[in-house]
Amino acid sequence: MLAQHFGVASLSGTDVVFRLDRDVWSDTALLDQAQDGLSSSGSFSSVTGALSANGVHLPPEALSSAYRRLGPPGALAATEPAGTHVDPFFYNAYRATAEFISEDGRTILYRVGLVAGSPGSTAALQAIPSLRAEVASVGRSIGATETGVAGQAAGAADVSSISASDILRVAPLVMVVLAILLALVLRSLVARSTSWRASGSPTWPRSASPWRSSSSWEGSSASTSPCPFSCSCSSWPSARTTTSCS
Repeated sequence: MLAQHFGVASLSGTDVVFRLDRDVWSDTALLDQAQDGLSSSGSFSSVTGALSANGVHLPPEALSSAYRRLGPPGALAATEPAGTHVDPFFYNAYRATAEFISEDGRTILYRVGLVAGSPGSTAALQAIPSLRAEVASVGRSIGATETGVAGQAAGAADVSSISASDILRVAPLVMVVLAILLALVLRSLVARSTSWRASGSPTWPRSASPWRSSSSWEGSSASTSPCPFSCSCSSWPSARTTTSCS
């Protein structure tokens, strides 16, 4: 809603948005009512809207009169057209209300300061749920169909909420997968242990062992020396005996 009518949210502040079911130009008193509701909530240190654009307070009746005479503020030229016979100071103040009222007149925005602290603080992040509840209450009092709080603190609160929700969803699945893997590993270890005990300790048959003690080689001749390989052997472990075998 905010991006559609006003572009990106303020990165250094906090924005409050109300979506109305009717054109605010038909009842500009709603602007004053919404601003009073936000200011009296006690959660906002400052509230700036269409009635205080450019630092100038404009009565709701003056906005209605300017709209009938000049049209939507967003369509006005940067400089006052000739023949309008409107005070330049008032002209610029009215033109600045386009920053707070959407082109269709049904969405209004307020830039607010937070009593909880700067938008980047932890206190501001933690205050967002209660702020949204208060904004929703003000929205109901002016007949808004949608309300919202946006900005740095609101964005951080949304990310934190989504992360916590994802952890609650993913953690049980991860635990199940780890339990299955652990069960497979333990099963494999138990199976190997059982097989080892059933077959006994593996031994190398004496007749098949290619290495024999030095005493067994002493006095052995080439014709009687066993060679476990089919290749030609030029040397054997015992330095006393050289055996050729095929």
